[in-house]
Amino acid sequence: MMARLPRFLAILCVLFLTSGCFGKDVVIEVLPQPTEVLIPAQNKTCPVIPAPPNPDFSTQQDVAAWLPDVYAAHAECRSDLRSTVRIVDAHNQEAQRIVAENAAKVSDAE
Repeated sequence: MMARLPRFLAILCVLFLTSGCFGKDVVIEVLPQPTEVLIPAQNKTCPVIPAPPNPDFSTQQDVAAWLPDVYAAHAECRSDLRSTVRIVDAHNQEAQRIVAENAAKVSDAE
């Protein structure tokens, strides 16, 4: 009878020590991994308006025809560029928010 007591106590200790491992549910969450969008520096600006035609070889009519086209093209370039930069900046801010949120989730899980 006394020989069985140490074995019983050993089994009881093992069950007691491992009981905490069986009660917890493990939840695995896949965190989204955002990508950062970068625009090269040379694509973040528009070229300067080109110089007008050489007055020695062109008429005022040539200059008058050239000027509105140059300004329209420049205005379109600036508008498109501003829209692109605004969209990319908004995406990058959202990506940074997700990264911070993921870091908080990971640190909370630890």
